[in-house]
Amino acid sequence: MKKENVYKLIIAILLFINLLQLASFLLAPKPQQHPNDRFQDRIIQTLNLNDEQQKTFHSYAKEHAEHITTLLEQQTQIINQYFKNPSDDLLHEISAIESKKITATAQHFFNIKSILKPNQLQNFEAFKKLALQHILGNEEPKSRPPH
Repeated sequence: MKKENVYKLIIAILLFINLLQLASFLLAPKPQQHPNDRFQDRIIQTLNLNDEQQKTFHSYAKEHAEHITTLLEQQTQIINQYFKNPSDDLLHEISAIESKKITATAQHFFNIKSILKPNQLQNFEAFKKLALQHILGNEEPKSRPPH
């Protein structure tokens, strides 16, 4: 085979490989959104938030998530201690942290409500319902299995 034909063959093979890479990039499924991102998108849609409200909402959500994470870490440590050496004091600490989590979430709801305009307030109860389903881990209502 002549050098010219070898070069043409190599160029054709390289072109084919590039086309395969391009096709796999364009046709590959897009990465899925993080569940919290989808949840926040649902909230934004439910409350019909404008761009400025969305920025504030994301800020509040991040702050709330960080606070709850800190409380959960504390609670996890105390629960582990409790199961190593049960005591009423540890049980009260666990309960106090649970109370703080509920209070923080209620404050978070209040903060979200404070950024709503009067025409958006009608959607606040739907927001709370979605948020509580998300928090409690029952996104979709499930029927109980028969006993």
